[in-house]
Amino acid sequence: NPNNKYQECGNRCQGFKKDKISLVTGLYEKKYVVLVGSSEYFGYKIASLRNVFQSLGEYQKAKEYYEKALAIATEIGHREGEGTCNGNLGTVFQSLGEYQKAKEYQEKALAIATEIGDRKGEGTRYGRLGTVFQSLGEYQKAREYHEKALATATEIGDRRGEGTTYGNLGTVFQSLGEYQKAKEYHEKALAIATEIGDREGEGTTYGNLGTVFQALGEYQKAKDYYEKALAIATEIGDREGEGTRYGNLGTLFGSLGEYQKAKEYHEKALAIETEIGDRKGEGARYGNLGAVFQSLGEYQKAKEYHEKALAIATEIGDRKREGTWYGQLGTVFQSLGEYQRAKEYYEKALAIATEIGDREGEGTYSANLGSAFLSLRINRQAKDHFEKALAISIEIGHRKMEACCYGNLANLSRLFHDYQMAREKELKLRSSPGKTSLGIVPEAHVILLGFHCKPPEYVAFGLWEWMKCPMIAECEVNFCLMIMSERRSPLLKCTRPDTPKKSTCCI
Repeated sequence: NPNNKYQECGNRCQGFKKDKISLVTGLYEKKYVVLVGSSEYFGYKIASLRNVFQSLGEYQKAKEYYEKALAIATEIGHREGEGTCNGNLGTVFQSLGEYQKAKEYQEKALAIATEIGDRKGEGTRYGRLGTVFQSLGEYQKAREYHEKALATATEIGDRRGEGTTYGNLGTVFQSLGEYQKAKEYHEKALAIATEIGDREGEGTTYGNLGTVFQALGEYQKAKDYYEKALAIATEIGDREGEGTRYGNLGTLFGSLGEYQKAKEYHEKALAIETEIGDRKGEGARYGNLGAVFQSLGEYQKAKEYHEKALAIATEIGDRKREGTWYGQLGTVFQSLGEYQRAKEYYEKALAIATEIGDREGEGTYSANLGSAFLSLRINRQAKDHFEKALAISIEIGHRKMEACCYGNLANLSRLFHDYQMAREKELKLRSSPGKTSLGIVPEAHVILLGFHCKPPEYVAFGLWEWMKCPMIAECEVNFCLMIMSERRSPLLKCTRPDTPKKSTCCI
């Protein structure tokens, strides 16, 4: 079967380096024209070529080939091919951060699968729509679609589909901060991958479990799982997977404050992604390295790396990542005390999040803008942005963002001398999930409230813990120390001698 032969060839081509891609493309097109000449097979050939470009992060080229394949499938009346191409276009638009378009194409693919009675296709499209809604920060909708995908896979006995969907549900629960549930679903996915001998799926799931344990603060377990995932990627020759796992380990070491190790692992990941021509991966890695330099206080280097990440996102048309790197550059400028520039970058990030319908991004950048306005002492606008972020966090079930917003609003209430309101916000903050489930220390916010809240030892606790919480700015700590000094507070002797480091209000 010529189609199977060239489809297999196309899949194998995904591992080629970028400098060989023109040769592969020319060989493909020439052989297909000579050996097949059929519109239907030509359409499938084009669909195989897009696998090559998509795996290399060249989404615009992948999109062009999908569109050609879709046109041919429509011309010859091949409904299954139409559905597949619509779904694949949806995946490309999702990679490009164009989530509304991704949703439209996946819905077309779902409609065709339902029309022709393709149950497996239906399940696949439910799952793809679930990932789109997850990218949009609409986690409850994402969960509903993944559950439909799971029901379909179970009904038709598609074990691989079941495993994939358990993994997707695990990532949804992780996004919702429900880490125990996330762990349970990832473990189900791992059991199925092991049962059916899906080594790639095993590796992916080990990596997912690593991120869960990292979020729970169980760093040794996270490291063990990332290393298992890396070993499998190396064993099966999955270079992209190797890069991802090195990046995971880099992020883990960054969380542990081992920034030199973090830098080494991110650089290993970057080398692999450059070698295989994974532009999206390169961009992500430059951003990760920027974050490491930012943690080291090397803000100019951080700025350079975030700008490289932004340039790649712009080049490949990845709108969501563009917004991400604008936001990260905003945090760099805020750390440098350039609050006006920070505000401008946060506004760019917020505009993109709003444009593509990324609700989580809208909440994050609204909170960051609130922080910038607070630093600029434009307190009313700061309050408006924190309240907007709070509303979004409650809407999408993002508990970490919710806790951050309550803390910031409590701080603002103090500035407005509304101590009763500050107390109410502080109580809501303390009722939010704590250290274990969030990996943050909400109690640190009492440093801003201890002058009118009891018991007073909370102030000492806050001063001891503030550096663990990225939501407390240096100016606020200094303000508290100044007030305590004026009141000759005995709690001053409880504070650390270290000079506080600058921090931002980024979520």
